[in-house]
Amino acid sequence: MTNELEPSESPSAPKKPDKSMIFMGMGIEAIVAVLAGFWLGQQVDGYLGNRGLGPAFGSILSLVAWFFHLLHVLKIYDREN
Repeated sequence: MTNELEPSESPSAPKKPDKSMIFMGMGIEAIVAVLAGFWLGQQVDGYLGNRGLGPAFGSILSLVAWFFHLLHVLKIYDREN
């Protein structure tokens, strides 16, 4: 009898962490950014006199800001790998 490990008993290599949650979080951030921009746009629109452009500009502005945030996060993610 030998002390060698059978292939089924070999210690497994450490698993890489699952990064799918990061990407799911990015998607949720995008949705929240658009909805928050829409709401803020409505608030600004009400303050300035209800022209109807606030929600559109707010959503676009927050989506652009989220995109720059996404680029920053991807740079960090790329450095780690």
